[in-house]
Amino acid sequence: MMSENFIEDESVSYQILAGAVNFEVEGVIFRLPKSILQRYESSAFSNMIGDSNNESNLPIHLTDTREAFTEFRRVVYTPLESCLSHHHRLSKDLEKVLMVQKLAHKYCLSVMENMAASAALNLAADAELLRSHTTASLTPLDILVHALDVECEELAVTARNVVKEDLWASTLCPYDVISGLNNYNEGEVQATAYYQILLKGQNNWLYEKRLDRSHHHYLYIGIANLSAEWESVFADWGSLFHVGIHMPVTNGWNIWCVYCELHSRIWRNLGAKRFQQFDVLGKLKAIKSWTTFPKYSEVVLPAVTEQINRIEGKIHSFFQDPHEIPVTESS
Repeated sequence: MMSENFIEDESVSYQILAGAVNFEVEGVIFRLPKSILQRYESSAFSNMIGDSNNESNLPIHLTDTREAFTEFRRVVYTPLESCLSHHHRLSKDLEKVLMVQKLAHKYCLSVMENMAASAALNLAADAELLRSHTTASLTPLDILVHALDVECEELAVTARNVVKEDLWASTLCPYDVISGLNNYNEGEVQATAYYQILLKGQNNWLYEKRLDRSHHHYLYIGIANLSAEWESVFADWGSLFHVGIHMPVTNGWNIWCVYCELHSRIWRNLGAKRFQQFDVLGKLKAIKSWTTFPKYSEVVLPAVTEQINRIEGKIHSFFQDPHEIPVTESS
């Protein structure tokens, strides 16, 4: 049954209820005077106010949450001049600011939306600030989805980078990322999540209920492309280390023996770590950690780092539909 309680802002008392509009959110009635709503021209509330049903004082049902609408309504009561000059009624809680931004975007209150967007960007101007405001109920993935919903690209850029960092660090569930971004064109982020799932092994993801048939399709495409990339990167890998080997010996045969030993060492280490064939980045990062190679700083490290950056930069292409992006050919 709908509650008859009215949620009023503690700092504002409206004795004259004539002309008020009632909104019902999660069974609670929120009463806003028309004069307040009419300040926001061209908003979705304009049609609601003119609705004939409202003349009978029937509440207008909204599909928002009570918490979000309470915060939204609190800001609505603020005079526009105060909002624009001081932002003093906006919370310093990023989650609450995002609630206001989302509802302002939904109901086309452009002035309030811009104000909330500015406050959100101040609270999450970079990765460090964004992380400091995240909680169990507001993750970087939540912020990214929110930014995509309200078309706030500046906030999306920061959140996107944090989500990718967390995926590469294996601190964010890749299944959550794939399902959370299923309706968005976020190929680069989703591809990173797919890569993390591949590393779990085929037996893991084949029986994972959170992955549907289309997800399996992209995973198989990713395996094919990454395996081809593995062949491409490592087919001539020995020549890189040959260039780096300039040992102070006079006998050419000795130089060749040193080269063969180092080349064998690479593959012994790779085999011992049981890398999957498609785990190109894992192999490169393992080699990057072997600092005892001759000319490591001058030759090995720059070359390996370049390959890592190149693959991380294009990894999203490995999980695309093969009809759109061909499978990488091995050299």
